[in-house]
Amino acid sequence: MKNFALVIASLAAVSAAQAAVTVAVNPGSTGLLSLTSVTGSGTQADPIIISENWTGLALDATIEIRGALSEFNQGIDPSDSPFGWGIWVQKRVTNNSGSEWTAFDNELQEILGTFSGNGDGLSFGQEFAGFRPFNSNLLPNVIEEIDDRDFVNFDSGIVPVGATLVMNFVITDNTPVDLFYLRQRPNFSIPAPGAAALLGLAGLVTSRRRRA
Repeated sequence: MKNFALVIASLAAVSAAQAAVTVAVNPGSTGLLSLTSVTGSGTQADPIIISENWTGLALDATIEIRGALSEFNQGIDPSDSPFGWGIWVQKRVTNNSGSEWTAFDNELQEILGTFSGNGDGLSFGQEFAGFRPFNSNLLPNVIEEIDDRDFVNFDSGIVPVGATLVMNFVITDNTPVDLFYLRQRPNFSIPAPGAAALLGLAGLVTSRRRRA
């Protein structure tokens, strides 16, 4: 019985490992930023904390996120939401770029270099008030573009050189794939037309849920 129990425990550990979400720097962004740590399971109580050190002068870099499809196939949804799958995310980005930031943009892409449009299932938890408000320690204003592309932009503050910017948001997918991308751009501001503003920490975006 002891050996059988050990086998069951080992299988459970393997299953958990297969279900884990992993994060990596896209090869095209090597030298711009590095991941110092990635922890957490993606639940609200235990968000995936992605810690980055941004050292490159170029203000455009991408990270890769894997494991959504594996978790979805095992019936795992860390976000516990009406979406097929989702994770709570906290990003901690240390600014060692040599210049201060006044904005920081996050853009989801299912295909690298291609806008995430309506119909691919991937979003920042559209049409779910329970996820909001998104917030940040140094850039308190939140702007979302939710129709043609998937942006969450934080601005109206300053991130000095050497400071760490913290951003809290949620990523969901109704039809998960094994790999998707998070494009990041300090000092990028979303154009006003087509954008829905979340002013301060109490705003709420009214949007339609992304269908698949």
